[in-house]
Formats: sequence, C-alpha cells, structure tokens
Amino acid sequence: MPTDRLHARLPDGRPVASTWIRGGGTHVALLLPGRGYTARGPVLHYPGLWFVQHGYDVISVDYVFSEMSYPDMVAHAAACAAAVWATATRSHRCDHVVLVGKSLGTQAMARLIDQTPELRLARCVWLTPIFADNAVMESIEKHKPRSLFVGGTSDATFDSERMERALSATGGSKLVLDGANHSLERPGDVRASVAAISTLLDALERFMTKE
Repeated sequence: MPTDRLHARLPDGRPVASTWIRGGGTHVALLLPGRGYTARGPVLHYPGLWFVQHGYDVISVDYVFSEMSYPDMVAHAAACAAAVWATATRSHRCDHVVLVGKSLGTQAMARLIDQTPELRLARCVWLTPIFADNAVMESIEKHKPRSLFVGGTSDATFDSERMERALSATGGSKLVLDGANHSLERPGDVRASVAAISTLLDALERFMTKE
C-alpha cells in the first residue's frame, strides 16, 4: 500500500513528522506512540498491520522531543496528534476512527478526545495506559469512549483498581498479560513475549468486531 508523509504543523509553525499508510477507504487508525516506544515497536507495529490488512488508513505520529519536562512532553504529544488529525481531515474523509495510544500516547489520546468533539465517538485502544494521570481517568469517565484496555501485571504503571473504574465507565474490554512489563514483554522468556503479541491481536480483533 502507498505510504505518504502528512505535512502537519504545530500552531507555531514547527513541522510534525507522521507516516500515512493509505488503505483507500474512509476508515482510519491513528497511532500515538510512547515517549521512547515508536510505532515500529511490536505493540504498535502489529496492530497497525492488522488495521492495514482490514482496509484502514493508518496514520502514526512521530514525536520529536527536545529537552523538556515530562508534562511538557505530554502536552507536546497531544499538540502533535491534534495537528496531524486536523491536517488529515482537511484532505480525507474519516467515517470510522480508531485511536491507539501507547503509554504517554494514552495521555495524548485523552487530551485529544477532550479537545476534539468528533473523536469522542472513536473506538479507543489504551496500551499500557497511564492511569496515574488524572486527566486520563477524567477523560475516560467523562466521555466514555468504546475502549479496550491492555496492561501487564509486571508494569510499574499498571493499576488494576483504575482499570476496573475505566471498564465500569466505558463498558469496555480488557486484556491483562500476567508477568508482562511496560513493553508487554515477559523478560527472559522470548516465546512468551512473542505469544503476547498474538494474544493482543486476538483481543484487538474481538474488540473491533464487537457491536
């Protein structure tokens, strides 16, 4: 499938790097990576391929962080996501949207939903969500997007209590991988780490085909 670059810019004129794999339809998956986990990491790469295989346009945002505090990184990622989305919708019809965030990307996703009313109807895939960020919980509980939450029990950011709150608010689905870390890998067990990706894809397919 053809791959393009979107020429998005922040309000101050700085360019935002992004990759657009065109599926030729009006279904779009927007991938929002983590701070150091790009869209080429397996937890985003293979779900992205799943969407391509099912006829979606897949847009991934590539943040470039200079020296900034973590809160500034979150704000910058959200601004980049908003700029890419605005640029995409100026030239492309988007009838069905899925937002897929990983770690810091889930924080950007929560802010994007708050700021962009039409995205409140999107399906949302929260990969290792940062539930400790109150803005994430507030967005989930306020807008109640159709959601899939994915985490690992050996991830320091995993919060089972807040995941249950998020599930209750959204009526969503969850996948909890026993022993998986923040990259959804099982340290020291390559086969289990690879199997986790397959399990993730199974959960994604169930979520996407659920009415």
